[in-house]
Amino acid sequence: VDLLMTGAGARLTVAGELAPRTDAPDVDLVVGLTGSSFAELRPLLRTALPPWGPYGGAARLRISKWGYEVEDLRFAVGESVLEGRGALNTARQPKPLLDLALAASSIQLDDFPLADWSPFDAGAPADAAVTKGLAQQLQEGADAAGAQVQALLDPALLAANDANVRLQVREVRSGRDRLGRGEARAKVADGALEIDPVVVEMEGGAARLAVSYRPRGDDVETRTRVDVKRFDYGVIARRIKPDTDLAGTFSLDLDVAGRSPRLARTVARGSGHIDLAVWPERLHAGVFDLWATNVFLAVLPALNADVTRVNCAIREFDLADGVLRSRRVLIDTTNTRAEGSAVVDLPGNAIEARLVPQAKVPQFF
Repeated sequence: VDLLMTGAGARLTVAGELAPRTDAPDVDLVVGLTGSSFAELRPLLRTALPPWGPYGGAARLRISKWGYEVEDLRFAVGESVLEGRGALNTARQPKPLLDLALAASSIQLDDFPLADWSPFDAGAPADAAVTKGLAQQLQEGADAAGAQVQALLDPALLAANDANVRLQVREVRSGRDRLGRGEARAKVADGALEIDPVVVEMEGGAARLAVSYRPRGDDVETRTRVDVKRFDYGVIARRIKPDTDLAGTFSLDLDVAGRSPRLARTVARGSGHIDLAVWPERLHAGVFDLWATNVFLAVLPALNADVTRVNCAIREFDLADGVLRSRRVLIDTTNTRAEGSAVVDLPGNAIEARLVPQAKVPQFF
């Protein structure tokens, strides 16, 4: 069967055999799908997809009394190719089990541009955003994204199914640059989602992420752990703005658990710790438009009007019920070192900090 879906800009091909038996019907098919852009699939899937393409792939699909099995899966977007297999055991008791293993020998990030695409609705008109502060815009954006994720991770769906998903990427490239490798594992069990770990390894740096998500009545309970060691944030900046000269490395040790009716507010009600160290080579706002960067840049002139280089910045915080209290705050610049304390009230969107700069003097050691 060769089906051209004109409204979706895609072609679906199906070939195989159907062996109907009353006691155990079997279907063995080869299914292929090609198209020019994922975005054109919106009329078919009724959801917004990114403008990636052209794409194409095929897999062998088997349907039997115990469930569904996909073998010899190969799907390509541009130069990036994903291969693997999967199975959905619907006869398993007490719950169906999805088992999926995927691997990519190489992923080219240039095949996945986002441009102005967003998975969420545009929301308010552009002129309305002018009257809102940055903090309010960020909070509303986080609330909208969190609501979408909560809708996707429906408690009834998580409770009714189990899943194991494994992804391995042997090489990640951006243009001609080789960035590194990565892997991820995810599991759904006992009504909860665990993503542990997500590992990204690059030359000179590595990052590890673990996330747990569990519905609790009308609330959601989350825990996020991040361990980053001397990660080159210039790579991330250039993906956002290719012509930027932003450069430097950072390390992050984060462990935060929280509970709230809204996913976006779990950190604002959470507890744990956040330790961050930054070694900037070139630092300026405009790429990472976040409060941490803007506050940091606003503080520097007050410490020393003649700052020519920031050697490092260290911020270590304990988080309790949404309030960050510093254990250590340090900014080391060319001529000045400043130490002090800070309190960040996340629910109240307030920061109170005290930094004492001291001029450096010549020393033997």
